[in-house]
Amino acid sequence: MSRGATAGAAPDTARVFTDAWKVATPVALAVLIAVLLLYWETVAFTVDFWSRRRAYGHGLLLLPISLFIVWQSRAALARLPPLPQPWGLPLVLGASLLWALAHFIDVQLVMQLALLAVIATVLWTLLGNRVARVLAFPVGYLLLGIPVWSLLTPVLQDNTASASTDVLRAIGVPVHLEAFYISIPSGQFVVERVCAGLRYLMATMSIAALFAYLNLRRVRLGVLFFFSCVTFSIILNWLRVVTIIWVGHASSMQHWLVRDHLSFGWGMFAVGLIPMFAFGIWLQRFDRAPRAAMPPESSGTRAGRTPRFIAWGLVALVLAGIGPGAVLLYASRSVSPPLAHLQAPEAVAPWTRIADDDSDWGPAFVGTDAQVLADYADDGARVSLYIAYYAVQRDGSEVVSELNRLYDEERWKRRARSEQRATLGDGTLIQVREVELVAGSGAGRLVWYWYRLGDQRTTSVLKAKLLQLWQTLSGAPSAALVAVSAPMAESRTATRAALEAFLAAMGAASERAIEHAAVH
Repeated sequence: MSRGATAGAAPDTARVFTDAWKVATPVALAVLIAVLLLYWETVAFTVDFWSRRRAYGHGLLLLPISLFIVWQSRAALARLPPLPQPWGLPLVLGASLLWALAHFIDVQLVMQLALLAVIATVLWTLLGNRVARVLAFPVGYLLLGIPVWSLLTPVLQDNTASASTDVLRAIGVPVHLEAFYISIPSGQFVVERVCAGLRYLMATMSIAALFAYLNLRRVRLGVLFFFSCVTFSIILNWLRVVTIIWVGHASSMQHWLVRDHLSFGWGMFAVGLIPMFAFGIWLQRFDRAPRAAMPPESSGTRAGRTPRFIAWGLVALVLAGIGPGAVLLYASRSVSPPLAHLQAPEAVAPWTRIADDDSDWGPAFVGTDAQVLADYADDGARVSLYIAYYAVQRDGSEVVSELNRLYDEERWKRRARSEQRATLGDGTLIQVREVELVAGSGAGRLVWYWYRLGDQRTTSVLKAKLLQLWQTLSGAPSAALVAVSAPMAESRTATRAALEAFLAAMGAASERAIEHAAVH
């Protein structure tokens, strides 16, 4: 009798789940569409970013792949009850507020991460734990299209330069490494940011994650395959750089590979996919365990009530809309920035102002309320001073922005970067960020800079952004970038001495120029 009752319960449970999904699916889709409309600015920026940045061009494929995976999982989803999850509501609100805070200081990366978190938490809230587990991969797969991975570029660039140099020395190629510049007797190579291997790494991660999800049921095997492919991709990029430099050395820089090494790199990557897939297929022989089946849910589920799902959807949508609403409210209260008048500080002996500006340094900051670039000289030493002033930081006018350029990147390449200390004329000790530049002609230049937000100084981009957020929420005082630059003298030490002498004489005057820039 009990067996018969159990057998009769299964179809009833399936019918309840089916009825529940008929209600939950349109509600979830409607809420997701509304969320995308609320966050349309970030959605549009992300799509445009994917179309412009080659390293993230694969992002245009991630969304259709994720949707296809969800469609393939429809049978598994049909066997699960869509039950609203109350613990997701605080996370929806938190992700929405995080997006708003990032919007205030225009950090697109955090805005993209926050939007993905809003989508994930809304789905969890509306559909529950078990459904969220099935949707975890297709939603998390979109993370590979968010440029958080660009933070790895400096590490990849440094490791590529040092590892390639070590290999070249091991095979007998005379080589010298300075920062990212690899010199051999017949020429010089630069490990640019594009040569760091991020493009190959992103493509590898996308392919490896999808292969592991579709073909390996054991999580540990999938993780092993994924990180093995990542490691192989990094090593493959090292071998690409080594091959190009070795060919340049053997051909006295005359081989076509020296000029067209990007195409060669993608060719190596395509060939490298063969051992990657072979390794994945070999791992399948150890992948005997089936995916864990979820226990059936009682047919007495609370799912299937239309008003209940609609109510949960409305609550989740309201919480998701608080962030965009706060941004609109702040925008309606924003006022025009005060007028600004910034003058180059008067020269302090022994420094004199040079009237004709022939500096080839070329800093460019967008949206400034005032800026000044002036040259000073003292007994043969020459120093350029640049100040970018923002009376109030706002959208499109920020002291830290990816649109700002500390130097003309077509003329100059960064050789090295470090932290230094300097003393202003009033005795104030400050920390400065040093950037050493080199031009194609071999000319060098040293740049020292720092950010000033209110009465605080920093060289950290992160701290500058956090200070900007605090300023936005508490009253928006001014912000500025101060940079001094000098042509490279006979040594780096001599150039630093010139910059130190300039700041000792003129640093305090430069700070006073910023304090008096606002015209109320």
